[in-house]
Amino acid sequence: MIPGNYDLQEYYNSPQGRFVLRCLKRKIERIWPVDEMGGLVMAGFGYCFPYLDGYRDEAEVFAMVARRAGPYHWPNGAANRVVLCRRGEWPFPKESMDRILVIHDGEYSSGLQGFLSEVWRVLKPNGRLLMVVPNRKGAWARSDQNPFGHGAPYSFTQVRDVLRECHFVYEGAQGALLTPPLRRHLPLRALSLLCEPLSGYCPSMSGVYLVEASKRLYAMPPAGKTIGSNIRKLVWPAPAAARPATGFNLTPYRDNK
Repeated sequence: MIPGNYDLQEYYNSPQGRFVLRCLKRKIERIWPVDEMGGLVMAGFGYCFPYLDGYRDEAEVFAMVARRAGPYHWPNGAANRVVLCRRGEWPFPKESMDRILVIHDGEYSSGLQGFLSEVWRVLKPNGRLLMVVPNRKGAWARSDQNPFGHGAPYSFTQVRDVLRECHFVYEGAQGALLTPPLRRHLPLRALSLLCEPLSGYCPSMSGVYLVEASKRLYAMPPAGKTIGSNIRKLVWPAPAAARPATGFNLTPYRDNK
């Protein structure tokens, strides 16, 4: 089952959803501090709306949702900034985004390669990507009472390798939601005081990974140089000027018959 936007809105209004929002938002804003986003262009994909609210006053923020998730209006009481689009076809020019946040989407895709190639296209050369993906070893991926229990969870190695394959530089990862996926507010809050500080020491047992990556760029050849020009001189040297060898008659042969 792939939850829609209004399904996820209902979940985030529940006690467990409010706990997840507080926990993940604190981690996201620690990785990307709000006061450092001034003048940047930021976009989110998936159900990212509650996580982007804190950046609206500092950055120019957009939200994108897949067509299968249905239309959604955000932010409340203001002009809509949500774009409904295909996962691999974003309506933004290349190198137009400074930051991209992906949450509640990567686990529902059949493969991340095509999706990440579109992320790479729209990111600026110094742009960064932050993905929140469920951990296949964590308790949250094994419970179908939360959004992270649907779709395909990932191991840390899988996420890191696919990022490298898609020309991203892995910058770091953090664990979150080490607290068991309970549904009542008081047990969640009590256990989180003990479990969440430990998520930094044992991220492999956390419910989700927060993985940050930057766009990988390749070195360009020096100005005025052509790639392969030196190699061509070594492998295929220019032939010497042709001149007749001494003692040979180069007169064309004629048939005297």
